[in-house]
Amino acid sequence: MRTAVKYNSHDTTNNNCVCFAKPGTSFVKNGSLDSRNRIYPVLLIASVLAVYFPMLNNNFLYYWDDQWMVMNEYTEGGINLRNLISILTTAIHGQHAPVNHILFLLLYNIVGYNAFYFHLTCLLHIVFY
Repeated sequence: MRTAVKYNSHDTTNNNCVCFAKPGTSFVKNGSLDSRNRIYPVLLIASVLAVYFPMLNNNFLYYWDDQWMVMNEYTEGGINLRNLISILTTAIHGQHAPVNHILFLLLYNIVGYNAFYFHLTCLLHIVFY
Protein backbone atom coordinates (compact mmCIF):
# COMPACT_ATOMS: atom_id res chain seq x y z
CA MET A 1 0.00 0.00 0.00
CA ARG A 2 1.42 3.40 -0.91
CA THR A 3 1.08 6.19 1.59
CA ALA A 4 1.49 9.92 1.12
CA VAL A 5 4.44 11.06 3.22
CA LYS A 6 7.06 13.75 2.96
CA TYR A 7 10.52 12.57 1.96
CA ASN A 8 13.62 14.14 0.56
CA SER A 9 13.80 13.19 -3.10
CA HIS A 10 16.94 13.42 -5.19
CA ASP A 11 14.83 14.93 -7.93
CA THR A 12 15.29 18.71 -7.63
CA THR A 13 11.80 19.40 -8.99
CA ASN A 14 10.12 17.44 -6.19
CA ASN A 15 12.53 18.19 -3.34
CA ASN A 16 10.74 18.06 0.06
CA CYS A 17 7.27 17.77 -1.45
CA VAL A 18 4.36 15.59 -0.46
CA CYS A 19 4.69 12.55 -2.70
CA PHE A 20 3.94 8.87 -2.55
CA ALA A 21 6.33 7.04 -0.28
CA LYS A 22 9.12 5.08 -1.83
CA PRO A 23 8.69 1.32 -1.69
CA GLY A 24 9.91 0.05 1.65
CA THR A 25 9.12 3.34 3.45
CA SER A 26 7.00 2.82 6.53
CA PHE A 27 5.63 4.71 9.51
CA VAL A 28 6.98 1.90 11.66
CA LYS A 29 10.69 2.26 12.36
CA ASN A 30 12.79 -0.10 14.43
CA GLY A 31 9.74 -2.15 15.40
CA SER A 32 7.72 0.72 16.89
CA LEU A 33 5.48 3.48 15.61
CA ASP A 34 7.14 6.67 14.52
CA SER A 35 6.73 9.19 17.36
CA ARG A 36 4.55 11.48 15.23
CA ASN A 37 2.08 8.68 14.55
CA ARG A 38 1.64 7.32 18.07
CA ILE A 39 -1.25 9.68 18.72
CA TYR A 40 -3.47 8.15 16.00
CA PRO A 41 -4.24 4.83 17.75
CA VAL A 42 -4.86 6.70 21.00
CA LEU A 43 -7.26 9.09 19.25
CA LEU A 44 -9.06 6.19 17.59
CA ILE A 45 -9.53 4.33 20.89
CA ALA A 46 -10.64 7.52 22.66
CA SER A 47 -13.16 8.24 19.89
CA VAL A 48 -14.65 4.75 20.05
CA LEU A 49 -14.92 4.96 23.84
CA ALA A 50 -16.55 8.40 23.66
CA VAL A 51 -19.15 7.24 21.14
CA TYR A 52 -20.04 3.93 22.79
CA PHE A 53 -19.57 4.81 26.48
CA PRO A 54 -23.24 5.83 27.03
CA MET A 55 -24.35 2.26 26.29
CA LEU A 56 -22.96 1.13 29.66
CA ASN A 57 -25.95 2.73 31.40
CA ASN A 58 -28.50 0.84 29.28
CA ASN A 59 -30.41 -2.26 30.29
CA PHE A 60 -31.01 -5.30 28.13
CA LEU A 61 -33.40 -4.76 25.23
CA TYR A 62 -36.50 -6.90 25.42
CA TYR A 63 -38.13 -8.04 22.18
CA TRP A 64 -34.76 -7.66 20.49
CA ASP A 65 -31.82 -10.01 20.08
CA ASP A 66 -30.81 -9.77 23.77
CA GLN A 67 -33.86 -11.90 24.51
CA TRP A 68 -32.66 -14.89 22.49
CA MET A 69 -28.92 -14.20 22.18
CA VAL A 70 -28.02 -13.38 25.79
CA MET A 71 -30.89 -14.57 27.96
CA ASN A 72 -31.42 -18.14 26.81
CA GLU A 73 -31.25 -21.74 27.98
CA TYR A 74 -27.54 -21.98 27.13
CA THR A 75 -26.62 -19.03 29.33
CA GLU A 76 -28.67 -20.32 32.22
CA GLY A 77 -27.71 -23.97 31.62
CA GLY A 78 -24.48 -23.68 33.55
CA ILE A 79 -20.97 -24.75 32.72
CA ASN A 80 -21.24 -28.45 31.98
CA LEU A 81 -20.35 -30.78 29.14
CA ARG A 82 -23.91 -31.22 27.84
CA ASN A 83 -24.45 -27.46 27.65
CA LEU A 84 -21.07 -26.82 25.97
CA ILE A 85 -21.80 -29.49 23.34
CA SER A 86 -25.19 -27.86 22.69
CA ILE A 87 -23.57 -24.44 22.33
CA LEU A 88 -20.98 -25.78 19.88
CA THR A 89 -23.44 -27.73 17.73
CA THR A 90 -26.70 -25.75 17.70
CA ALA A 91 -27.71 -22.57 15.87
CA ILE A 92 -30.19 -20.21 17.53
CA HIS A 93 -32.52 -18.28 15.22
CA GLY A 94 -30.28 -19.12 12.29
CA GLN A 95 -27.09 -17.89 13.95
CA HIS A 96 -24.28 -20.16 15.03
CA ALA A 97 -22.18 -18.07 17.42
CA PRO A 98 -20.52 -20.45 19.89
CA VAL A 99 -17.85 -17.98 21.00
CA ASN A 100 -20.50 -15.41 21.93
CA HIS A 101 -22.60 -18.00 23.76
CA ILE A 102 -19.63 -19.28 25.73
CA LEU A 103 -18.68 -15.70 26.62
CA PHE A 104 -22.25 -14.96 27.74
CA LEU A 105 -22.29 -18.21 29.71
CA LEU A 106 -19.10 -17.24 31.55
CA LEU A 107 -20.35 -13.70 32.20
CA TYR A 108 -23.66 -14.98 33.52
CA ASN A 109 -21.89 -17.37 35.89
CA ILE A 110 -19.69 -14.54 37.19
CA VAL A 111 -22.05 -11.53 37.40
CA GLY A 112 -25.54 -12.84 36.58
CA TYR A 113 -27.69 -10.82 34.23
CA ASN A 114 -26.00 -7.50 35.00
CA ALA A 115 -26.31 -5.58 31.73
CA PHE A 116 -23.40 -3.26 32.61
CA TYR A 117 -20.84 -6.08 32.39
CA PHE A 118 -22.32 -7.52 29.22
CA HIS A 119 -22.17 -4.08 27.57
CA LEU A 120 -18.65 -3.44 28.94
CA THR A 121 -17.45 -6.71 27.44
CA CYS A 122 -18.93 -5.75 24.06
CA LEU A 123 -17.35 -2.29 24.28
CA LEU A 124 -13.92 -3.76 25.01
CA HIS A 125 -14.40 -6.09 22.07
CA ILE A 126 -15.16 -3.11 19.81
CA VAL A 127 -12.13 -1.17 21.04
CA PHE A 128 -9.54 -3.94 20.93
CA TYR A 129 -10.74 -6.16 18.09
